[in-house]
Amino acid sequence: MRIVTIRWWTGQAHLFAAAFAILLIGLAVTNRFFERHNSFADALANNAQQELVLIAEGASSSLADALIADDFSRIERTLEFFGSIPVIQRAELYTANGIAIVQLIRNDAGEVIFDYAIPNHLGLLNHGFTDFYPEPRYSQAITVNGVIVGWLRIKGDYRSQQPTIENSRVQVGLGSLLLWAILIGLIGYLWLQARFRRKLETRLATDPLTGATSRYGFNLRYADGERTKSYALFLIDLDNFKSINDSYGHGVGDQSLKKITDVMHADFPELDDFVRLGGDEFVLLTKAQRWAEVRVLGERLSEIFSSVRIPAEEGPLHMHCTAGGVLLGVNDELSARLSQADLALRRAKERGKDQVGYADENFLLDEGKRGAFLDLAMVRRAIQKGHIHYVIQPVVDVSKHKTLGYEALMRWRLDTGQTLMPDVFLDMYFEALRDPETAQFIDQRRRELLKRAVENNVEMFAFNIPIEDLSRPGLPQSLIKDFGSEWLSQINLVLEISERGMPRYLKDEMAQVVKVLDSIRGDDIQIALDDFGAEESNLLRMLQLDVDYLKLDRSLVAAVGESEKSQEIVSAIARLCNQLDIIVIGEGVESKEQSDLLVDLGVTVQQGFYLGYPQSPDYYFQPVETLP
Repeated sequence: MRIVTIRWWTGQAHLFAAAFAILLIGLAVTNRFFERHNSFADALANNAQQELVLIAEGASSSLADALIADDFSRIERTLEFFGSIPVIQRAELYTANGIAIVQLIRNDAGEVIFDYAIPNHLGLLNHGFTDFYPEPRYSQAITVNGVIVGWLRIKGDYRSQQPTIENSRVQVGLGSLLLWAILIGLIGYLWLQARFRRKLETRLATDPLTGATSRYGFNLRYADGERTKSYALFLIDLDNFKSINDSYGHGVGDQSLKKITDVMHADFPELDDFVRLGGDEFVLLTKAQRWAEVRVLGERLSEIFSSVRIPAEEGPLHMHCTAGGVLLGVNDELSARLSQADLALRRAKERGKDQVGYADENFLLDEGKRGAFLDLAMVRRAIQKGHIHYVIQPVVDVSKHKTLGYEALMRWRLDTGQTLMPDVFLDMYFEALRDPETAQFIDQRRRELLKRAVENNVEMFAFNIPIEDLSRPGLPQSLIKDFGSEWLSQINLVLEISERGMPRYLKDEMAQVVKVLDSIRGDDIQIALDDFGAEESNLLRMLQLDVDYLKLDRSLVAAVGESEKSQEIVSAIARLCNQLDIIVIGEGVESKEQSDLLVDLGVTVQQGFYLGYPQSPDYYFQPVETLP
């Protein structure tokens, strides 16, 4: 509920901001409406005043001459001009001292009459307007050579324009009302949308079965950038939950999920949130700053789970869980921490379930050494940058004290200086080689390595290839090109195919594999069966593949010193291979005792730390310029 409350307040803030913006827009548009109306009315008033000024100025020169000549007939004729202008309501003529002379009046019937009985305006006349629109009154001084000889005062009547102004005012008012109706409707629509969104998010943020926070709510509240606290996060998986559904039905299974949620909220006082991700997977979060706190909380989680009992017809069911715990910091990436918690959970399951694993710094370091966080893109970049590189290890005939050749082995040198062994990344390495651009880097390094081997008079050189490569089109020509056809005539190239890479599904495809191998084998290319004695080994494989070398797996070699039975097996394999003209190589020889024992059993060709560590080619090969 707290998730939705936070989102609700955020949504309300957004709604208020949107409503305020809409109100500002409404006020601005309404103000613009009235400004346009006022501008229109002001324009009419200004035009009326300018019209009166022009009329007065046009008549003043004629009246000046008539006043000087004291010509009343001319004065009347001039004033009659005003009577021809409909907007002129009155025209008054005064002497320079303000003594009334005559006025022209338009009566209600529209008739124009002269009136000589008008009051004087001694000292009261000033140039300009004394009344304003819609009935402006304007006084104009009549001058001759800068001397005032009289005054003309005219009054206009523009009340006929008032309906036009009133109509404009009504249109502005109606437009404003319509605008506000639309804006208020929009605000109402946004409010309804916010209310609907809140109800929807409330529903989506809550798991309908258990009442716990849903995956949607979890991602919403704890998204990167949204967290303000550090949490202990436990990814929880119920042990053997499928068997509960299968044995007691989904009703009991659902009841178990509800019970667990209720118990967590009731018995875990530090609980901040309990999330059902789906199925029988949950996430528990509670505030924590240090790993010591995470471990204490993990112990409490196990204790609470062990006390849960689910009623069933056959008796109460005991619930157990396996969990992976991490410390989720404010600035951590949630998806990365969840992946680490999932890895800790899986490792805990491998140790026997009903426990909590912790993805702390030591755990992550150990898993990093195992390649747990590697991906295909990282492997490709490492190949292209040369971080995944070749080392070589000698293959020695101990009975002759002679190095027969070398095997190329992969190593990954990390930026930290750490070196990863091939079992960590080999599967992804072979997958990366499916990309032609990436494969070119390895092909180039293989050719360079073979060239150095030839220059150092090495007789045999071995590379590991995945059995999947045998299905590539264009073999053997493409393979010869990859390794460098110019060097194959000067060295025995051995392609090692791992016994581990031959799953049971190849049983039906072995004929095709044999056909491809027969096309590859020749004077320059030989085949070795690697890791023999591990997993699915069988003697039939020796017959099917017609190999040149058979490499005993290190696990079989290590067992030789532990039991006579292992010795008999190795001795029998050596005798059989000798009869089939197959050279046996013992791998993983780490001591003189192992080496001597293998020789006694008929395995004289050996490889391992005792005979030479995997090293850079520079360690075993001399530079070209120093060769004799």
